[in-house]
Amino acid sequence: MPDDIQFDLLTVGGGPAGMMAAITAAQHGASVIVVDKNIQLGKKLMMTGGGRCNLTHSGTPQEMIDHIPYSGKSMYKAFHRFHSAELIAFFEQLGVTLIKDGSGKYFPASQQAKEIQVVLTKALKIYGVSVVRSKVLNIDKTPYYYTVHTADGNVRSTNVLISTGGSTYPGTGSSGDGYKFAGLFGHTVFPVEPGLVPLESPFLSSGELAGISLQRVGLQCFTHTGKLKFSQKGEMLFTHDGVSGPLILDASLYLLEYDFPVELVLTLPKDYATTYPKRFLQFFATTIADQEKARGEISIRFRCSQKKGWDHAMVTLGGVSMQEMNPQTFESRLSPGLFFAGEVLDCHGKTGGYNLQIAFTTGYIVGETVAKRIRPNS
Repeated sequence: MPDDIQFDLLTVGGGPAGMMAAITAAQHGASVIVVDKNIQLGKKLMMTGGGRCNLTHSGTPQEMIDHIPYSGKSMYKAFHRFHSAELIAFFEQLGVTLIKDGSGKYFPASQQAKEIQVVLTKALKIYGVSVVRSKVLNIDKTPYYYTVHTADGNVRSTNVLISTGGSTYPGTGSSGDGYKFAGLFGHTVFPVEPGLVPLESPFLSSGELAGISLQRVGLQCFTHTGKLKFSQKGEMLFTHDGVSGPLILDASLYLLEYDFPVELVLTLPKDYATTYPKRFLQFFATTIADQEKARGEISIRFRCSQKKGWDHAMVTLGGVSMQEMNPQTFESRLSPGLFFAGEVLDCHGKTGGYNLQIAFTTGYIVGETVAKRIRPNS
């Protein structure tokens, strides 16, 4: 553990945001160190996109903002500085070709998330970024630098980035450390809960519909008080104890724990009788028959009791307040030289590559900001 060197940037956490910030700053001559408690950097990255790593989406910056509930507007300046085109170019420079599928999602041509993790780790070495695998215990601030206390010694740095991720996939080491560090410096941390997660339904607990996928279905979600929280068309999947699929995962971003139980209303397309599985039609035969007699739109209602837990969640709802960040730099408004990036922030998007783009964009902005301060003319 280097204890006699003062770095320009120390990133606490070696996920996509932390690695992007480290590489960007180091490319411009900054001295950078990454501290991560995992043996392998980017561990959670390899689980994204079903192991294929959906990095970004082809939408415009405004379209991407529209897919980020609650905090999208806070990303306006950042996305106009570093968006999907810049991210694609970044990976192409590292030798990774990205391909776009029919829905606008970008994946590595290899369809392997491991490739992204490997090239980012190699880039850290190429640009001389120091990597320390140790748990961060505490962070202190002096008028001139920060001291990061780890289980293996202390490190000084002019700037510190908290990029520890959220609370998803706890098996990868996510334990909410970043929220504790944010609190040390007076930041508001909104309560966290699972997001982009399947829903459980006692009505479907028999598993009779498990594996059935519905296309072009309309979905409305109502809270137990009758408030409409989500309305959209798309694709969903029945599971052994509830519902999942892109439409349900996106809906879960709008459903908070105190909204449950929630009522789901499925509106079927006009050609449902010839395009939907017989097993589904038989399960809801009585409901469908009654509505066919009325010659109205066919809709099906049932309740969901709760969201799945952290082991199933793709993102963390809540986190460090975006209002306490400078939107052009992601530097703390409360403690100069302290930055936040990635999932630790209260900023999360729908399925489709939006969350990784948030991580890479915020990481890039932090790295660029630090580099310009250290070497203004570079």
